[in-house]
Amino acid sequence: MKRSLRRVSLVLVTAVVLAGCSNPADRADRLDGDVPTPLTQTTEATETPAPSATTYDPDVTSEEVPVAPDLTVSISQVRQTDGEVTASATASADGTCVFQFEPSDGSRPVVREATVRGGTCSVTIPVVEFAFLGQWTLRMTLYHDRSKAEDNADVAIH
Repeated sequence: MKRSLRRVSLVLVTAVVLAGCSNPADRADRLDGDVPTPLTQTTEATETPAPSATTYDPDVTSEEVPVAPDLTVSISQVRQTDGEVTASATASADGTCVFQFEPSDGSRPVVREATVRGGTCSVTIPVVEFAFLGQWTLRMTLYHDRSKAEDNADVAIH
């Protein structure tokens, strides 16, 4: 008898706890015959703009971008002060400058990009990002209207 009383008590306590833990709004919905819908995050669908002459094409690699004969870029300065390397370039058009320092030993390059402003672009990189001190090749590329211009310089990181 005591066992069956314990079971009944346990079942009643469990039912009360479960009933008290559910959301009253959910219970009202279920009583009306409605099935509660899960909360989901909605996002507005946006149209992808049609490609134009100035948009980036993710399917084209940097090697496939054609060199434009009327587009020029020139590395104007590479200097090192206070543990930082600063590289600057002059560009004949607006666009994006990519500064890629390639090590002579084939290890990991250091790459930065900057926007052309007023015909120039520049980046500053902490020396600690360079794998070693010594000779590096700076490959500078200007991207503008789905074309590019390039310049190279040998630089010493010390």
